[in-house]
Amino acid sequence: MKIHVPIAAVACLSPVAAIASDLPDSAISLRAPLVIAPSAGETDAVYAFRAEPPQISQTAKARDFGSPDSGWWMSLGGGVAFDLNEDTDLNIRVGLSTFVAQGVQVGGELGLFYFNLKGGDATGINPMLLIRWHFVETENWTVFLDGGIGVILSTDDVPEGGTSFNLAPRLGVGFTRRLTDAGLRLEGGVRWHHVSNARITGDSNNPSRDLPMFHLGVVFPF
Repeated sequence: MKIHVPIAAVACLSPVAAIASDLPDSAISLRAPLVIAPSAGETDAVYAFRAEPPQISQTAKARDFGSPDSGWWMSLGGGVAFDLNEDTDLNIRVGLSTFVAQGVQVGGELGLFYFNLKGGDATGINPMLLIRWHFVETENWTVFLDGGIGVILSTDDVPEGGTSFNLAPRLGVGFTRRLTDAGLRLEGGVRWHHVSNARITGDSNNPSRDLPMFHLGVVFPF
């Protein structure tokens, strides 16, 4: 918006401007500087006041997911593993991880399991170490391979005829998708879900449980 001011008015304002120039900087505080400039194409000596937009301090940008300097990331999610018979395992988990190289993610997870067994149900706790390689990285998507090893402590033998202490290695493939500029991402995939005791009580007491597990969750800066 332009406000046209005659030369006489500008002359009247000149002493005020001179007085203001002698004041210390702290005495004048303007959110936006005011610029007086002649209007282009005007025949009369006319001036226009133009307010410059204030400089707005930028907030912290969203972290660059996949970068070694992106800090720590937390994940929350769950999964389901099943076969075509009666075996079904349910899982919820929380994880914390960081990137040690571009696209290489290392961290830990703590999961809770519900095992639907033919002879009775059981629950278990599952701490796990995990490494993940995001071999495809775009502005909004990544695709990864991951693997890990952990243990499962359960309230009953898993599988039946096994033990309540088991090892739980895993391998999988999945993706992440950026949801917000603040860093929230969707995470999903499928992995090999294995439970066995690695023959710690002998070959005859080591039944294994091998199921595909589908999982989904969210990832965000921590």
